Amino acid sequence: MDGPLVAARQDQRPSSGNGPDSQTVAVPPAYPPPAAKPTQHGPKGPHIATLDALRGVAAIAVVLHHIGVEASHCRVADPLHSWFTHGYLAVDFFFVLSGFVISKAYEARLRADLGPWRYMIIRAKRLYPVIAVGTLLGLFGAILCNNNINLWLAFAAQLFFVPFVTSQITFVLNVVQWSLAFELAINAVHAASLRHLTTPRLVALVGVSLFALGAAAFYYHTLGVGWALHNAPGGFARISFGFFAGVLVQRVLTHLPVPQVSIVWIGLCIATLLALPIPPWRSAGYDLIVAALFPLLVAVSARASIPKALAGSCIIMGRLSYPLYALHVPILAVTATALAARGMRGTDFLIPMLGAAGAAMALSAVVDRFLDAPLQSALRLPRGERPSVAIIPAASAVSIRAPARGATTLPGCSRAACEFRSALPRGERHAMRDVGVDYDRFRSALPRGERPHSHGTCGPR
Repeated sequence: MDGPLVAARQDQRPSSGNGPDSQTVAVPPAYPPPAAKPTQHGPKGPHIATLDALRGVAAIAVVLHHIGVEASHCRVADPLHSWFTHGYLAVDFFFVLSGFVISKAYEARLRADLGPWRYMIIRAKRLYPVIAVGTLLGLFGAILCNNNINLWLAFAAQLFFVPFVTSQITFVLNVVQWSLAFELAINAVHAASLRHLTTPRLVALVGVSLFALGAAAFYYHTLGVGWALHNAPGGFARISFGFFAGVLVQRVLTHLPVPQVSIVWIGLCIATLLALPIPPWRSAGYDLIVAALFPLLVAVSARASIPKALAGSCIIMGRLSYPLYALHVPILAVTATALAARGMRGTDFLIPMLGAAGAAMALSAVVDRFLDAPLQSALRLPRGERPSVAIIPAASAVSIRAPARGATTLPGCSRAACEFRSALPRGERHAMRDVGVDYDRFRSALPRGERPHSHGTCGPR
């Protein structure tokens, strides 16, 4: 459902003051930060927390939708099923958000020196570890449920993102993997065509994709498509419109008169759109309208305000959204099969299923904390991209005025890390929670005699 490598900066920015509150921070000519998570490169400053919050809302809506789906598969009446029949539209929101953050994070570098092949490796590194865990869970779940398919063939196919063509469901062990496969495909198309994808052409592409999306909605009578062989063409329409609409929003956002509203209201709006019990005969039109509204909602959320009390919770929701999305289906499927075998119905079925959803969220936190985060940190700086030990001497380095003493610093970051972050152009600053780690990794890669001083000046001591 991700961060640019910062190019060398040669521009000079002299300090605007020489008093006791002014310091000079020397910035190395080229520092390659990691390829970060999708939620780490939204708009500047606090806007990233708003996008994180909406990603979390959408992930929870998908989980509630799949509780109803599993109840339907087990022929069990689920009290929540009629209220989340359109939760699958959260995937369309993910596509729009993905286009927005990918465009912001990578387009400038793709136009400069980041090749499509290297870019796809970065994207695969970001997505693969968690979905591999989800595939493994799906294999265990299929064994427990006595699924009548060639399990090991399906497992091998999903590990390599190959659709399992002998089954109607293309990724039978963990159905949500279909959307990640489509996303990787659209990432490749975006990278390969970027040099020719001018904004007018992008507008035309979004218009054609919207037409294709409408055709798919009325042909299949729903936009809940893309997960099976017989409705795979609808998946292409969904990813094409959503992703490129997000790219378009990112490009023109600064020219749009977008009002600033609270992220709480935007989150409630999205949750309501995904939860409304729309009759099946009206699904096609409703799905198309909601999918067409998502780019506008992303644009508004990019400039939304967020209460300070919710900022930390929003970041946590963003971090858990991808693991939750990737891991919840096998857990819900095994739980639903066990409950149906015991003859549980109604509320007796719903309460354990909500408990299974909570267990999926807890597992997501564990996977993020002890697997995904360490792996992303290990994969972040390949040997060929580690900072060179040849650092510009402090006297000739780029000078940038550091934050004044007493200024508010980012939580969890040293002053030197905050100064390093402030030295970067606003559009290339990293997420609040990673800047300290990035700075420390950068500093530790240098010989001791060339490490930055405690106040952030880089060069030999």
